[in-house]
Amino acid sequence: YFMFSFFAPVIFYYHGAVEAGKIGLTWQVVGALQLLALSWVQTKVPKYGIMIAKKDYESLDKLWWKTTTVSIIFVALAGCFLLLLVFILQTLKIPVSERILNPLPTGMFILALLFAHFTQCCAAYLRAHKKEVLTIPGVLSGFIAGILIWWLGKVYGPTGAAAAYLIVILLIAFPMVTFIWYRSRIKWHSVR
Repeated sequence: YFMFSFFAPVIFYYHGAVEAGKIGLTWQVVGALQLLALSWVQTKVPKYGIMIAKKDYESLDKLWWKTTTVSIIFVALAGCFLLLLVFILQTLKIPVSERILNPLPTGMFILALLFAHFTQCCAAYLRAHKKEVLTIPGVLSGFIAGILIWWLGKVYGPTGAAAAYLIVILLIAFPMVTFIWYRSRIKWHSVR
């Protein structure tokens, strides 16, 4: 909840309904982008499980890297397109631009999404092994995100809330999940 749904209530309480609506709409568009990118990954999870059952870790890693690379390229390109669209809409003062965030917080959400997407790819890989090793990063990221979104959102509005999310993804979630993925991959695949 603190990681994904806390933005609008905090902004609504401290900055009003208009700003809360902007962050809510922008967050929904960014979330839709993430769901589209995850469709590449989620459709491969059954294949990951089959390869794990066969102990075909080389094929698993090849498929995972290929899928992850394609989906991250999609996130990067779609994110750039979305950011460009926001910039054009606001530059041309098209009325819908009044309902979305400015390019800076939108860009922070998109950059965070790029790194968060990699963590989701790692999570799919890890969970295909029928093991849950991401509880601590999830709880820690959520707790710290809640505090930072409240604090920075209160002081700096939507830009502060977006910065809080970016900080948590870059400094906590991404490094922790990447480290756990790397360590678990070596540990699980070396036991043959």
